[in-house]
Amino acid sequence: PLDIYKRVRFWVESVQAHGIQEVRLVRGYRDHPLQGNREGQRSVSINKNWRLIYTESLEVLDVQEVNKHDYRTK
Repeated sequence: PLDIYKRVRFWVESVQAHGIQEVRLVRGYRDHPLQGNREGQRSVSINKNWRLIYTESLEVLDVQEVNKHDYRTK
């Protein structure tokens, strides 16, 4: 969806302008490492229902996917 694309683009531009370490401090993104079969990847919240999953190596970020995610506790 266009609104999700715009939010992802804003996150990417923020990372480019300020660096991933600074953007990780933005509480609203809830940036955190993933576990299990996604170990080595990180997740950020794009909005209430969408997340962006990325990996980091040296100074390169690779967006793995953007998906709709059910954040309800199980």
